[in-house]
Amino acid sequence: MTGVGSAAARSASFSAYDGQQGCAHHFGGCGPLLLIAHAAGFCAGAYAPLAAELVDRFEVWGVDLRGHGDSPAPAGDFSWDGMARDVRTVVAGLGRGPAAFFGHSLGGGAGMRAEALAPGTFTSIYVYEPAVLPRIAGVGAAGSAMSAKVRQRRAVFSSRVEAVARLSARTPFDTMCADALDAFATYGLRDNADGTVGLKCAPTNEALVYEAANKITVEQVAGVSAPVLLGMGEREQGLPAAAAPLIMSALADARLVSYPGLGHLGPFESPSRVAVDVADHLGRRSNR
Repeated sequence: MTGVGSAAARSASFSAYDGQQGCAHHFGGCGPLLLIAHAAGFCAGAYAPLAAELVDRFEVWGVDLRGHGDSPAPAGDFSWDGMARDVRTVVAGLGRGPAAFFGHSLGGGAGMRAEALAPGTFTSIYVYEPAVLPRIAGVGAAGSAMSAKVRQRRAVFSSRVEAVARLSARTPFDTMCADALDAFATYGLRDNADGTVGLKCAPTNEALVYEAANKITVEQVAGVSAPVLLGMGEREQGLPAAAAPLIMSALADARLVSYPGLGHLGPFESPSRVAVDVADHLGRRSNR
């Protein structure tokens, strides 16, 4: 496997006020604090190639949301508000807030919800196709379809090399660049006692994320006043990209940037391309 860029140098554990334990990883860098929150089924370490593009302007940390990466699964359900609490807990635990924020899909929704619940948590926000759902027909069916699909995903591999070979030929991993997929194999797989490796976010747990009763809605982030740049790929249709106009109209200070050729996993498909806009947007407010 190739190198994975800005590898996580150290990790720290935090406890949310609901008792949930969580883990965050330091990618290095200097400057204003920037927190990365990942998409469902992934982990902070998978964004090492993106972090490598940002450490010259920010001190970059990534959070493993509950049930992902090195953070244990919750005792109850996978409430998306719980993910927002994880984000708030890490910012408070680092003692460096307010922070700049990058979030992808589930992580984007969690970060926006965290800011709505505790205004001033973030100076500015970049979200790529955030999982912020409108109240429209078909949303529930889409979640059920995703749940059924991930429950069929293979969870154990003979080695990381086999995992990369297999995942690179299957959705959604088949669109990821080599560095991002290697980063996921490094940080998103755990070593088992029998010599095999397994997904840290078990398919059953990822399915529970999509099945959670309490998801983040457009109305729940409408109070966010921090400047938001919303990234959207142009290659795919449907949720969450289709919700972008409704999210934009609900926010006080928001802009949209679209990426021809990229899909929902845009930050993994072209980390350097996305990082240009992340650094520009977050750097404007962080440098004040």
